[in-house]
Amino acid sequence: MIKRLLNVYNFCSLNRFSCSKEHMRLHSMIYRKNYEYSKKNCFIEEYNRKYIHTHNNIYIKKKLYDIIPYLCICKDVKNITSNIIFYILENLSTKNVVNVNEYKDNIKKIYFNIMKCYHKIFENNNEYGEYIFTLFNDDIIISVSPSLKKKQKNIIQDILLNSLNFFFENNKTYKNKLNINLMCNIINYPKFLYVLHSINYDMNIIKENLSVQNVDYLLSQYINTTNYITTAIEFASFFKTPNMNIFTPFKNHGTFNYSLLLEHIVNKQLKNALLLLLKDIECSQLKQEILLYLVSSDDITGLCLNEWAYLAAKEYLLMNKRANDNNKNINVNILKRSIDNIKDYNDANLPNLEYFVLPEDVKNVKYINCINDFNNMVITIKEELNDHWKYNIYNINNMVNYTNDNNNNNNNNNILTYEYINKILRKEKKRYYIGIDIEWDRYKKKKNVSVLSISTNKKIYIIDLYFIDYNYKLIIFKFFKWLLENPFIYKLFFNFPTDIKIMSSYFQNISHINIYNNIIDLNDNIYMYSKRNEQKTSYNNNNILYFEALNRDMIQSNDIHLFKQLVHSTPYHFNKNIINNINNNNNNINILNKQMLKLYFKSLNDLCIKILNKKLNKKFQLANWNIRPLTHEQIIYASIDSYVLIKIEEMLIEKGYMSTCDSNNNQMMNLFVQKYKLRDSTWE
Repeated sequence: MIKRLLNVYNFCSLNRFSCSKEHMRLHSMIYRKNYEYSKKNCFIEEYNRKYIHTHNNIYIKKKLYDIIPYLCICKDVKNITSNIIFYILENLSTKNVVNVNEYKDNIKKIYFNIMKCYHKIFENNNEYGEYIFTLFNDDIIISVSPSLKKKQKNIIQDILLNSLNFFFENNKTYKNKLNINLMCNIINYPKFLYVLHSINYDMNIIKENLSVQNVDYLLSQYINTTNYITTAIEFASFFKTPNMNIFTPFKNHGTFNYSLLLEHIVNKQLKNALLLLLKDIECSQLKQEILLYLVSSDDITGLCLNEWAYLAAKEYLLMNKRANDNNKNINVNILKRSIDNIKDYNDANLPNLEYFVLPEDVKNVKYINCINDFNNMVITIKEELNDHWKYNIYNINNMVNYTNDNNNNNNNNNILTYEYINKILRKEKKRYYIGIDIEWDRYKKKKNVSVLSISTNKKIYIIDLYFIDYNYKLIIFKFFKWLLENPFIYKLFFNFPTDIKIMSSYFQNISHINIYNNIIDLNDNIYMYSKRNEQKTSYNNNNILYFEALNRDMIQSNDIHLFKQLVHSTPYHFNKNIINNINNNNNNINILNKQMLKLYFKSLNDLCIKILNKKLNKKFQLANWNIRPLTHEQIIYASIDSYVLIKIEEMLIEKGYMSTCDSNNNQMMNLFVQKYKLRDSTWE
């Protein structure tokens, strides 16, 4: 009986093994059929041993650089994408990490293995290396990992771009041999130029090697999407030639030309895009044809074909009337009378104003594009801050210790508050100011910050934020957070809400910026207290505006006692009490001898004109801040925008204006008061 059972068991086991073996053989056949391998069986077996395949995902059994090169040869875009996503996310996970050093080691491990992948991919005569760019195709990413978050996707793509840039910088021959047409098919059109700029690809190769079909495809996508119309202008600039006209195709035998591009811009009424296009074109003949196209008129009626295009062209000519003498050679007869009769605001109203220029002692602007320079900047600012408080504030014998104003008879007049400290430091011109401004590409829907400008009274720093790795960005975030939270530094902005929103978006894969102290936004209302006439104004009980005037001045004088009397009594009794307590027995109540005026400036240039009596050159405001290297003029422009904030605030103090200083964390301000009492200006 036992022997019979053993025989049955062995038979079943044999059948089970045979079925499993048959299933494996069938799976291998299907796999070869689906992916069309041209290699031998031994290669397939070796390849299969290195990973596990489940549906659309591949999970690595061995090293990443043993898998990706073969997947590139097989053009297996989905499994290339899923491999790299899984590998990076697995090593970036903090669940199995004990400390920070281990996490840093994991990041180094990611870069090491990815770089080794590149070497193995491109060492074989650069064959199929373009398929490593499948990570920049959102459609493929969604197909292999639908649940992948946008934040995770951005981190993965940043890691790949950083590593690719480093690899191609040291292997330029591989970069020049890339098949640009194949890359155009692999990468999504929104990220095509961004990826090429990130790896410093030679744009002349695009002009020579990109096919007509791909040129037309990219331009059709860019032109028909409003958010990418400026990308279309940038892409078209690669194909400019000195002798081309408005109807010359960007690529021989192609469909698109400047006429079609202008038609889309005019139909959508994109003025900034039109000005950028005109600025980008250097050939006077081509520019003249574009202007003639914009101001063209109907042969029968003589009216403009497009009124918006006519007005936009006129505005462009007026803007460049004085700055660009070459525009005088562009004979646009239909505009001649209008140009002669219309006065330019900058020329007519402000004839004697000069442009604001940097003083000689700060003209040596420090351009920062590496970690070492950035760390040196942080050390310099901290030392300068501590020296300022030590030698300008804390060393004075009569340093503010308590609020003993003669006009303040409250019970709390011996309590030191940060409001009072701020008020006295501003009055005595002893605040430590830092002007902050950012530059970004204003044509993109997503505002990616490119440059951070930080100015003190002694030095100006331009921090390049475009295309930096995660570790460097983390260091910048910590400094920026420290800067905003530090109450010993008075931060000057113009339009702080917009700047902080853009910076928060830039640091979104790190953390949020929620706390700030001593922020001065010069875009807010600016107040000025002016004295009234010497003749005393009074409230007479027979005056019909008696209570209205009384209420206004009661609020300005912050007279709480008088307010309570007004609220808790009838007009008759209140009037009677006031008359019984009047000054000089004249049935009058004296009004405060000062009034508050509220001023608002529509732009930083307007503020600079009114306060400093100088203009700002806004020529580079609409420049492309994502192209590297930045020009010297762009660096100076970014420097002025942050440095001028300090000079404006100093002049506001001189003229008696009041700017608003905001904070959103009382605990930190209380800590600031305690440190102030101890004559300590350190902040971590």
